[in-house]
Amino acid sequence: MFRRVHDASIRNSDHPIATTHSLPSDINYSYPSVSSLATAFRMWLQVSISDSSATKKMQTLLSKYAYRQAPPPLETSGDVIFITDTTNTLGANILHIMSEDPGARHITCMGRPQSDKDTNPSKDDLSARQQRALETRGIGLSSRALPTVDLLLWLPDRPNLGVLDEVTPYLASNITHMFHSARPMVKVASMQPQIKAVRDLVQLGWLAHAARPRIKPRVVLASSIAVVGTYLEQAISAIAPEKPINDPKIPLPMGHAEVKWVCEEVMKSVLQNLCEVEPVILRIGQLTGPSTTGHWNLKELSSYPGSGGISLVPCLIYKA
Repeated sequence: MFRRVHDASIRNSDHPIATTHSLPSDINYSYPSVSSLATAFRMWLQVSISDSSATKKMQTLLSKYAYRQAPPPLETSGDVIFITDTTNTLGANILHIMSEDPGARHITCMGRPQSDKDTNPSKDDLSARQQRALETRGIGLSSRALPTVDLLLWLPDRPNLGVLDEVTPYLASNITHMFHSARPMVKVASMQPQIKAVRDLVQLGWLAHAARPRIKPRVVLASSIAVVGTYLEQAISAIAPEKPINDPKIPLPMGHAEVKWVCEEVMKSVLQNLCEVEPVILRIGQLTGPSTTGHWNLKELSSYPGSGGISLVPCLIYKA
């Protein structure tokens, strides 16, 4: 009778001991005094608390390390554009045009440092340099567009474009289109960082697809018609084909053309070996500045009637 009454009272109290212990049938004989019975209850209570703590710890560990089905990525409207070198004429104008496009939800710009020695500029330095690049060309970002644009330092000779490791997952989880606007006039000896940058961009596109398999990022390379500069002289045809040129003798004998030829071949290898990204090569000739200001880069050749408009380029980045 004593055991049944105590069992019932413990169950009614919702005490943890009720789920782990039942009073022994010989409780009256095993613990004949009040003192011994109290000692037994204290022991059972400690064991009950210990068992409860261990259970919670086990559940916590399971929750931490168990595999679970990943939730589907959030569907958001609009594209996220990644542009390298938005301080040159091409990049700055593309940034200006695309920042006003309602189809672009966000734009991440990679800006070059002021000099090779300036490898750790502040965010304010990057912003000021970008602002100067826009203002000198008579363009800018509207107050509506400013919150949709952010700046990162671009160091093409560093691993992963010089992007911090903690930034890469964010980019891979968001970007949908990439445009490599850098058009350096370099010598063959210094071409490797530019070629490596193309491969790094493709790798970033691959990571973006891995993070979101339903996305096939488009990687656009700003190449040059100098890649087919001697096509006519080689008596191959009067019209250069819109495809990579296998012969390394076809580009003009200048570093700029030679670098772009190698970059095009890298993009061709992407087309042949990777289905996770969409490579696009855009051969550019002479570019005019924005029609609203008539700006012309003093380092470029003089303008001529056959010059092309930058405003056409964004259509090839993500609408074609």
